[in-house]
Amino acid sequence: MKKINYIYLIILLPLLFSCELEQLPSDSVSSIQAFSSVKGIEQATVGQYDTFKKNIVIRGKRSWQYNMPRVIDMVNLQGDDIYITNSYNDLTSFNQYNPESRLLDGGFNLANWAAHYKNIAVCNKIISDVDGTDAELKALVGENYYLRALWYLSLTRTYGRPYTHGTDYLSVPLRLDPDADVQERATVGEVYAQIISDLEMAAELLPEVTMRTRPSKEAAWALLSRVYTWMTDPTDASTVNYADLAISYADKVINSGKFPLTSTSSYFGSSEIRPKNMPVGTPVNHYFSRAKEESETVFALGVLASDAGIIARGKMFMQTYEGLGFGQYCASEYYRDILASDNNDLRTNFVEPRYQLDENGNVKVDENGNDMIFNHKGYVQYNINKFSYMGGDPFLADIVYQRSAEVYLNRAEAYAKKGLFGDGSAIQKALDDVNTIRTRAHAATYNSISDYSAVYPSNPGNPVADGETPNGADILDVVLTERFLELAWEFNRSVDVFRNKRNMYRNYLGPHLIKGIVNWDNNRIIAPIPLDEMNANPLLEQNPN
Repeated sequence: MKKINYIYLIILLPLLFSCELEQLPSDSVSSIQAFSSVKGIEQATVGQYDTFKKNIVIRGKRSWQYNMPRVIDMVNLQGDDIYITNSYNDLTSFNQYNPESRLLDGGFNLANWAAHYKNIAVCNKIISDVDGTDAELKALVGENYYLRALWYLSLTRTYGRPYTHGTDYLSVPLRLDPDADVQERATVGEVYAQIISDLEMAAELLPEVTMRTRPSKEAAWALLSRVYTWMTDPTDASTVNYADLAISYADKVINSGKFPLTSTSSYFGSSEIRPKNMPVGTPVNHYFSRAKEESETVFALGVLASDAGIIARGKMFMQTYEGLGFGQYCASEYYRDILASDNNDLRTNFVEPRYQLDENGNVKVDENGNDMIFNHKGYVQYNINKFSYMGGDPFLADIVYQRSAEVYLNRAEAYAKKGLFGDGSAIQKALDDVNTIRTRAHAATYNSISDYSAVYPSNPGNPVADGETPNGADILDVVLTERFLELAWEFNRSVDVFRNKRNMYRNYLGPHLIKGIVNWDNNRIIAPIPLDEMNANPLLEQNPN
């Protein structure tokens, strides 16, 4: 890095705060202006978070589709814990795994691509032009190393195959020079190497955690635990060193003592199962409604009441009895069936059946005495409230990127893979971490893999087609099932399945076209490069369909 330079080249300040930067890899970096203070650097850094709260303008055009709250669900929609009740063009296409439904020019897909590269452009300028021993400046540079790693991890997760499938597959253009010309796509291995390098720099420069809405040294360690977990191939013992690194970084976070799990009652808003007849939308003060204040949170995008509008992601996951909200993303029948395998599991509180009510506000029953669930376009609606109830608002919540529950499960997965590679002592350590999460949820704990099979005989960690005998469970299946239950709808499920060379079970009720098993090597587990960017950059090669 160079000597600190306050003639600081970033982006036009008005553009930064209106989210109107037109920054894609194929665009020039011509819209620049000097900042003359540390405050400007701080504003440019924090401005990246605003990308998730507002519409952006892409190459002079504004669209209601160009916003991040929707596109961060692109990964969610590829999972088996969710179904989409309505057509939203390219969002629906990601849910389908159907070649006829895949859109190359959808607005959500382009917004995902453009917004991430907008933020990467800011990171590049700060990393390139700022240096110094001042603690505040070091922290800002460290934050931008962290954010650049986070943005590239999100991009390669969406447009590149998992690391465990092979490092020579194409990922995304690796733009580090803010003045570089158009570039071809880097390989998955090259992108992951850069992510690790950036996170190591971030861990060196960032201070220890003081607030949960800005990254810290521990956040960099936590993200490294995620990255190395994702890099460990359960079928290749030569990758066990990645498992060791995942454990080491998870240990740093957990042993710091700064991120204890939220207690049961605070996490769920109660230590009891949510009453069936509680009206949908009744506020529950659960963890996600105030994540920025909770010690379990490693890093979250803090949302304010004034952010209500586009950032109100809960509208997609919730519809109240009054008809407020869209309720287009629902908990899948498959997820609900697995969750119901343990009647005491409090994670059922994050799923709100939208019961039909009579004129007295009581739940209606059918001729067989069964409670009647609201039917939306032919499918019963089970709302998801993880993204609800901040300040009592049914559609607003902090966006959690990292929390210690995931760190425990990263470590559990790394131990599980060591167990698969012959380390017998690692199996018990994996069970211990899983039990830590299950104890908080009041779910049954395991002394052995047989205990797991008794609770989940269908083995959701490694599902098979209907009518076939479930695969014999191993320790990795135990961990993947727990990730499925604990991290549901938190941008993890499809990644967790495919990177571990498991297949995706989709043979449940819903409007999705492909009902059955989606194989882990299916070409359509990754998104197509947006057509607009393909047209602008002749060096790009499209993903296979």
